[in-house]
Amino acid sequence: MKIKWTIIFELLFLIIFSYSVHAENQYVTERMRITLRSGPDMSYKVIGLIASSELVTIIENDGDWTKVRDTNGKVGWVMTRFLTTDEPKINILTRLEKKYNKLSDKVKQLDDENKDLSKQNKILSDDLAAHVKELKKVNKLYNDLLVESANYINLKMEHETQSSEFKRLQSELQIVTQEKEILESKQFYYGFGLSLTVLIVGFLIGKSNRKKRSSRLI
Repeated sequence: MKIKWTIIFELLFLIIFSYSVHAENQYVTERMRITLRSGPDMSYKVIGLIASSELVTIIENDGDWTKVRDTNGKVGWVMTRFLTTDEPKINILTRLEKKYNKLSDKVKQLDDENKDLSKQNKILSDDLAAHVKELKKVNKLYNDLLVESANYINLKMEHETQSSEFKRLQSELQIVTQEKEILESKQFYYGFGLSLTVLIVGFLIGKSNRKKRSSRLI
């Protein structure tokens, strides 16, 4: 539907301005204003003024005079020698100034965006530095934990070895204690028997001596 209305509008435009299909655009020469007259002669009355550098549409050329339409749609005659196909420098300068202003605005916008990006980059850099610092800290803790774990494993193995050795020594101590008790018991009985034997022998010797003395007295 939008395309159809566009086509209709273009057709109406062509119908209304069909008489100027072959018209060209020219500029009024710079540094002056020219009169727009109702006819192609100085005797015709002035119906308007056209500023220098203004773009006009050529409708008809009659040698020294040219029929034109100005930017406001007013139609009249101007002297041909005051028209030129060269775009006035002021127009070029104005267009360049507009482009420059647009570019300046764009540069300013890009500069502002760059500043925002710089701020965000600094925030991200600080955040990254903090994460790197934290990562180094965690890595150090991890390495320390590995060392401590290795030490713990070594200590555990040494403890298990010492525990096994202690149990072995305990078992040997028990055996030695039992043997000592047996030996002490044997020594007790042996000493007691020896003492008893000594006493008996002494008693027998004493009794024998007494008999010998009695026999001598008889």
